[in-house]
Amino acid sequence: MNNTISHKEAAQAVKQINDVQADINRHSAKEYMPWVGWGLFTMLLYPPFDYFDQNKWSIIVGVVAIVGAILTDRYIRTRQSKVKREKKTSPLVWVIYMLLILMGNVFAFTAHSQFAYAWTITGLAIGLPTILYGLWLKSQN
Repeated sequence: MNNTISHKEAAQAVKQINDVQADINRHSAKEYMPWVGWGLFTMLLYPPFDYFDQNKWSIIVGVVAIVGAILTDRYIRTRQSKVKREKKTSPLVWVIYMLLILMGNVFAFTAHSQFAYAWTITGLAIGLPTILYGLWLKSQN
């Protein structure tokens, strides 16, 4: 019984493995996408609080946040792979992110009456690191 394979057969097997891996990567959720999306959310939707009626603008932001949460969940769920992929983001990072948003909102809400651009600065302070973290995650792939 001969258990050896030719160089050509080995090359074909490696190519098949690489093709399957590429297909999994192509159809899997990209971990950086929600980070970039939520960073853009804060950078684009916080500054208008400085210029528009906060009560009316908060309704718009709330609706966009709900739609964004649904889209984020749907994106991740529809692209989950049966093959378990390594995640680079610790749950602690999400906790820190949520605390950053909470503290930023408290700062902007209380400081807005004394500081005209509190929401703009908060949006940039939360959004920019979030986007940079997402881009760092993308560079790790």
